[in-house]
Order: sequence, then C-alpha cells, then structure tokens
Amino acid sequence: MMLTCKSLYNRGPKFLLQHGASITTEDSLRKLAVFLRVDHYSRCHHLHDLSVSYLSADTSAFLLDIFSHSSRLRTLWLTAPELLFQTHTDLPATIASLRSLRSLHIIHAHEFTVELLRTLQSDLVSLSVNFLSEYGDGSTFWDTTDPSQWCDYHPVPLLQSVASTLVDLHCEVWHSNPGPRYGFTIPTYAQVYPRMRRLTIERCDYSVCLPFIRGFPGLSYLSVSTDHYDEFKHNGLTDAFREHREANIRSQRNSTTTWQHLEEFSGSLIDLYILGLTCHIARLSLIRPNDARHLELLHDIIQYAGPVEHLKLHWDSSILLSPEWRLVKLLGEDGASQLSSLSISVALEDAQADTDFLPALEELTAALERLPIRRLRIQVQHLFCFTPPPESLLRAGPQDSSPPPALCAAELSLEEWDIDAWVQRLAHVVPTLEDAVISVSRPRSGEDELPFRKATLARNDVRHDGEEIYREFRQ
Repeated sequence: MMLTCKSLYNRGPKFLLQHGASITTEDSLRKLAVFLRVDHYSRCHHLHDLSVSYLSADTSAFLLDIFSHSSRLRTLWLTAPELLFQTHTDLPATIASLRSLRSLHIIHAHEFTVELLRTLQSDLVSLSVNFLSEYGDGSTFWDTTDPSQWCDYHPVPLLQSVASTLVDLHCEVWHSNPGPRYGFTIPTYAQVYPRMRRLTIERCDYSVCLPFIRGFPGLSYLSVSTDHYDEFKHNGLTDAFREHREANIRSQRNSTTTWQHLEEFSGSLIDLYILGLTCHIARLSLIRPNDARHLELLHDIIQYAGPVEHLKLHWDSSILLSPEWRLVKLLGEDGASQLSSLSISVALEDAQADTDFLPALEELTAALERLPIRRLRIQVQHLFCFTPPPESLLRAGPQDSSPPPALCAAELSLEEWDIDAWVQRLAHVVPTLEDAVISVSRPRSGEDELPFRKATLARNDVRHDGEEIYREFRQ
C-alpha cells in the first residue's frame, strides 16, 4: 500500500498535467499554484502546456510565481493579458525569458504585449497574435499609436529576437500599413527569417507585400482574409484597390524580388488581387463566395500565378451560367492548362431560378476534357425557392394545405441531371481522372431525406475521405 501511495504521489502530477492546464478563474489559478509549489516546484517540470484567460489583476503574483518556475513550458495561450501586465510589470519580462517556449498564442494584445514580443528569448516556432479589443468596441493598440509609426511595429522588425527559429506566424488586426490616405510606402527591414514557412494575415487592410517577401523569403503557405471582402462585395472593385495592387506589382518588379517557394494561397479573391503577387502559386483556395463578375480578377491573378495546378472555388452559379465571364473560359486559358485538381462549390440563388443548368454542364464537360484533371469535386446547393416545414411541425398541428409551388427551371434541370452517368462519362473522356465526388442538393428536401445526391469515382485504389476536399490542399 505504501509503495502504491508513493508511486501515485510521484507519478500523479505527470499524469494530471499531461494534457496541460487551463486557467479561467482566480480560484483555479490559486489551486494550480498550490499544487505546483509542492516539493520545491518539481511538479512544474511536467507543465508543458498552459492556457490563461481573462484573469483579474489580483492574480498576477500567482502567475509570476508559476512562470518563474516553469522551465519546461512549451505552449502558452494568453487571453486578455494586458491588465495583468500593467499590474505586475515583471510578468511580461518573465514570460519573455522562458527559453523553453515553442508555441505562443496571444488574444487581445496591447502595449505591454508588444514589448513582450520584442524581447522573446526562446526558440519560438509558432506565434499567433490578435490585436482585437477585449471589449469589442474598446480601443486597440492601433487607436493609441500614430499611423505613421505603424511600420515600426511590423512583424519583421518586431519579432527579430525569434527570426532564426520562427516557422508559422498568424497575425490578426496586426496593422503595418495605414492605407491609401497615407500613400504607398515600402519600409525596409534588415531582418530575415530563414525558417519561416506559413503566414496567416486576418483583418489587416492594404498589406504591402514586399517587406514580407524580403523578411520571409522561404514562405510556402500564405493565407489572407481581411475586411476588404465586405467592401468589395458591396462596392465592387474600387480605385483604391486597383492602385494598391498596381503599387504592389510595381514594387516587386522594380526590386526584382518575389517569393520563389510559395506553393499555396488560401483566402479571399480580393485580398489576393490587392496583394498583386507576381510569383507562381501552384494551389489557389478561394474560400469566400464570389460571383461571375469577379472571374476577371481571377484571370488577372492567374496571369502571374499560373500555371495553377490545384484550384478551389466558392462561387454562386453565375460562374457556370454567365454569358460574359464563366469558369469554362478561365479553364481554357494557359494559366489553367496544367490543372490537376479542381474543387467548385456552387450556390444557386433566386437570380438563377429560371435557368436551365444542363447546357452549362455540357460546356464544363468539354472544358474538362482538355485538362489533365486527376481529382474533381463539384457541389451544387440550392439557396432559393420553397422550403417545406420540418416534419416535427407537421406532426405538431395542422398546416396550410395548399400545394407547394411547382419546381422552377433550375430545380427541374438539376433533378434531371443523372450525376452517376455524368461521372462515368467523365471517366471515359478524361482519362487522367482518378478521383471524383459530385454532390447536388435535393430541392425542398424534408427532415427525413438526405440533403444531397452524390456520385463518386475512385479508381487506382483512391479512397475518399468524407470531409477532405483535396489531399493537395493541406489543412
């Protein structure tokens, strides 16, 4: 019994801390601090992952005690730490001195957080920083900083202490360029991050690409998604967007500098357009909805990025139906001539309710015949017309007994589409095709019906993964 108790006493802390600790209340923090103090803080050696969220200023001393002895902490999540940092100014310096850290995630960063980032002493590999206001409508770090000085807080110079080790950086509301009214300026930084491979930028408007290209020359994955999408959706392509794109293109040409190893872009079409990248990009994943008018922008992008090998699009059905700009035209251009995987998610809306869909499918078949497509995903979803009440409501009481409206032309044509036969036809006319999944939503389906009809092709021992779109599009 004594041996068992001794074993539990010695090994228990390691077991309890194997999945890390999450602290969201003052009480849980106090308990953790007491637990870790046993045996001269030896239990801190088992603490590798810690999450701290929304703690009051009164708890800063407990945190300082924990961080001072957590010499093996590898992953740290901090949510709204600014008040803690203001109360105990030694706290950010103590965190910055943790040489064991490899992954750091900070939400609601402000002034003291910036100083922590500037003084990191670890071999950090992954960093995620969010400068959103803690209270939604409160001031952010950028509201208290002169926009003309934003370039001083650009990730490239600010994170120079981890330049030799950083691989993955996620920036949200991390502004580095104040926008068109301050002119297009290209700050020059000396720092280079040789191991940097993945960069994610969210809600950072009017990005200037050249400092990132120079600072992260080995980048292979770029994701950009900003508030430009909403402005673009309502106002279209503005002069400011065009001018910023042209300035970004010009800066790369004049410096003869662009990314040489960028393999994949994921984000919105307008953000990729504004960035004006002149490098080859094998994989394009445009995950926010667009309409056929915006295919012209994709055409301009592929002039530089092509030949594209993997293309993933989320569009409305005008991408197949528009008389001016439609997908089949884009697929016929040189920039798409080496396309090996294509994923299209199409939404049918009210404007297309009276359209016969089948002629567009014939055009698409002819376009695919000319390409070396190996993997294909097409999803067509209804977003209009009559939706029946749930079966639960029908059972609950009497409903309007009038018959539902007849199926519209788009619904009829999609119901007539024999997707199994179409997939087999593709297998015959596109000899390179190995893997295909075609999904079409059922019009006016109720609770007891499957929402989609699906047809698949899998040859050469290719197996489908239900949630995976393409193995080439890394998650």
